[in-house]
Amino acid sequence: MEEKDLFKNEGTQQDISSFVDEMINADGNAASRNMHQETALTHMALSNDIPAEFNPVQDAISYQPTTLEWAKGDAVYMGFDTEFQYSHARGYNEILSYQIVAKTPKGQCSIVLYPKSGAKNHRWAFDALVGHVLEEMFDKNLIEAVPEQIVVFGHFLRADLTNFSDFWKNQKTTLRGTRRTVASAMQDYGVDVQALGKRKAGKDAQVIESPSGEKFRTKVRFVDTLALSPNGSSLAVIGELIGLPKHELPNGYSKEQMHKFLHEQPSLFEAYALRDSEIALAYGLRMFRFATVELGLSKCPTTLGAIGVSVFQKILKDTGVDKREAFGEREVKSQHWNMKLGRPHTKKECIPTEARELFERLAIKAYFGGRNESFACGPSDVGVFYDFDLSGAYTTGMVDVRPLDYDRSYMTKNLDDFCGHVCGFARVRFSFPDGTRFPCLPVHHELYGLYFPLTGETYTTAPELEVAINMGGHVEVLQGVVIPWLEDSESLFLPFVQLIREKRNSYPKKSFEEAMWKEIGNSLYGKTAQGLRDKTAFELANGLTKDIPRSAVTNPYMAAHTTGFVRAVIAELIASIPRHRRVISVTTDGFITEAPLEELDTSGPLCTRFKKYDHWVVNPLNK
Repeated sequence: MEEKDLFKNEGTQQDISSFVDEMINADGNAASRNMHQETALTHMALSNDIPAEFNPVQDAISYQPTTLEWAKGDAVYMGFDTEFQYSHARGYNEILSYQIVAKTPKGQCSIVLYPKSGAKNHRWAFDALVGHVLEEMFDKNLIEAVPEQIVVFGHFLRADLTNFSDFWKNQKTTLRGTRRTVASAMQDYGVDVQALGKRKAGKDAQVIESPSGEKFRTKVRFVDTLALSPNGSSLAVIGELIGLPKHELPNGYSKEQMHKFLHEQPSLFEAYALRDSEIALAYGLRMFRFATVELGLSKCPTTLGAIGVSVFQKILKDTGVDKREAFGEREVKSQHWNMKLGRPHTKKECIPTEARELFERLAIKAYFGGRNESFACGPSDVGVFYDFDLSGAYTTGMVDVRPLDYDRSYMTKNLDDFCGHVCGFARVRFSFPDGTRFPCLPVHHELYGLYFPLTGETYTTAPELEVAINMGGHVEVLQGVVIPWLEDSESLFLPFVQLIREKRNSYPKKSFEEAMWKEIGNSLYGKTAQGLRDKTAFELANGLTKDIPRSAVTNPYMAAHTTGFVRAVIAELIASIPRHRRVISVTTDGFITEAPLEELDTSGPLCTRFKKYDHWVVNPLNK
């Protein structure tokens, strides 16, 4: 294949345009109100260098932004990316190019902008880049007025946004987005999301000048497609998911040699660089459409986890479930002075009730992750091994949770109170009989995670206590609490789990929609545990770290009970494996063993409950 045929962008316009118009109409927040300013279009000079006379920061200062009119033109959607190469001489990344693919209902344009050099003082300012893109869109008649909103899509925006010269000091943009970070190297890869996903860098909205010279305020929203991709997938993965594959570098070039690629093959460089922006734009628009059309949400949340929360809350509302009662919440109002508006502002938020909060610390202490153990070292003997997995472990496990009656919570040391379908937590001292192969009570080690020793002290959940008793363990409850289910209540999460299973089965395997529904289902459990541990994440607005906040559905009782229930089911199963059969390993929701299915005892109380829930999910009419 000749190099000129290496990168082909045919179909990109169609791939994006096939759903952009419907998406724009569906997403109420992102879409413009289709009200145009009547402005005379004049010729505007274009240049790949920052015009010396163009200083958006000074222009913004000379005007009072709060006195300017809000723009009312159609929204503009942009895919954004940068190419760079690390300079050992300078000790930082040299920016080679900025790529923007901009879209409106009237069409699409692609722009590559080059700084004068790799020096930091020659980097583009964000304001200047946006202004340049809009100039070109005016010139090509893709917009008729300053857009009411500019939506910028990028993959891992935290890296790309810092490549602007003015991001940390002069940027006047209202931002909406997410910050993704490694919250804990040993346990969790977390997503830090504000309750409404909002942050600000600077006080004012973007100030844009129209071709007629009038200045307008417009909103800029940043959407990180990394936070909207399954398992934080790479750009290449989401490109394949939407049928827009990422380009590969030609032979003889690497990411460490992008400067060489640019100078030796400039046209191929641009095609390669623009494809990343095209993928970000196409995937972002696809997610907007999925959230508003497929899910029926008023707007697209900032992460897949937040989408899961929105879907769940919508189901609660549609089925008449009182979320505050089920989650033990109360609304409080607080007032603060809004400096920008010059008047008091009342803020409403939901916080735990006193009854719920009373025993939360014990539930948080009993909240652990999955069971991960290896019982073999090195290669095993040749033989037949079976890899068993629980079907939808955590989503099915959540079906075990009902609305809780926090006001009737009580402390107890009676082991019988923790047996059966009970939500309870305890600090216990325990010992298992000698020869017990797989003890079931987890003990957390700060460095090495969960251990399952024969004796010890730990915090645990009611399902695990029941398994421990059935295994012949001696357990002494030092402190314990039981939170009863609300009388005559049904499973809180069953309608959500049934919807997830139904939707996944309605689409082809590995299709975009199937992948999204799978991720939405898996993410909701994690949101019930968000903010329970002392974890921090990078805050892009000020360059500092901050505590990861609780989500709208964070509940330590429900989170701890779900993980405890799944661990208990696994423990009950591996405890039933005959002694002459080896178990190689356990990994959260499954295990590898020599024992065939017929040698496993699935009649235990925890397994029986799990099978019943799986039947409810698969056969909702036969519940």
